[in-house]
Amino acid sequence: MILAAALLAGAAAPAVAAAPALPAAASAPLAERVTDIASRFCVDILSRALPVPAAGPDEQRVFARYGLTPGVPDAAMQALGRAGVGLIARATLASGDAANGAFVVALGGAAGETCRVIVYRAAAAAGLIQRTGGAMTVPARGWKALPAPPQPPAGVRLSFLRRDAAGRPFLANLIAPRTTGPLALVAHVAAVPPNVTLPQGL
Repeated sequence: MILAAALLAGAAAPAVAAAPALPAAASAPLAERVTDIASRFCVDILSRALPVPAAGPDEQRVFARYGLTPGVPDAAMQALGRAGVGLIARATLASGDAANGAFVVALGGAAGETCRVIVYRAAAAAGLIQRTGGAMTVPARGWKALPAPPQPPAGVRLSFLRRDAAGRPFLANLIAPRTTGPLALVAHVAAVPPNVTLPQGL
């Protein structure tokens, strides 16, 4: 699995849906920022409520609505290293900051039709996956925690499922290494294929 391997190796377009602005988004805690991007931006993109923005003024305007900046800063590329670059290869990229960290958002590319939020800098990486998981299950976010999935040998994984306003299901996997490395956390969001039968109640 490209996602887990990369993380653990480093220990006519539809109209744009309106999204509320995020004043002072960079001052929000990292777990809240990751959760917000996974819950709003990723689901909006994967449900096609929001088209993948084309490069140019429209791209900047769309990303700004979610408190993001187009592209990836040099500091992020250096921090991601060779393993992390595999998560963003050929993807549409944006970046964001939080009060206690920074992250990259990758859409599509080599990892397929998915949305990845990749934390490359975290002031308090210990427990970040648990804090993010707690933020995901706040009722307003709509995510439901799934039974513990198989755990990667050197990491921790938490899984969540939610539906958008049209009832389409989305799966989010949070993956974090057990040891300190350049990648603190990856939130991997994907639409659940129509042929997948979900347990009752989900």
